[in-house]
Amino acid sequence: MQLAIHTLDDAPADSRPLLEGIADDLGLVPNLAATAAASPALLAGFDGLRRAVAVTKLDHRLEVAGDVFATLGSWRTMAEAVVRFAGRT
Repeated sequence: MQLAIHTLDDAPADSRPLLEGIADDLGLVPNLAATAAASPALLAGFDGLRRAVAVTKLDHRLEVAGDVFATLGSWRTMAEAVVRFAGRT
């Protein structure tokens, strides 16, 4: 199964403002968000979660893992980053 990684140009119209906001905030559109853009409701959920996490104070190790996840957009990468940084202070 191939999933489209949308751009601002080819994303559904209802997803474009959300993708633009994500790009403005992060300086890029992570592949996870670009793929979720196929469903405006899914992208809105992703964006809401992203914004909620952004205002939550996390342990530094989780912040680093979250940065890796946001950049690479992979649950597996997130899990690997959490394991890697869990032992660091």
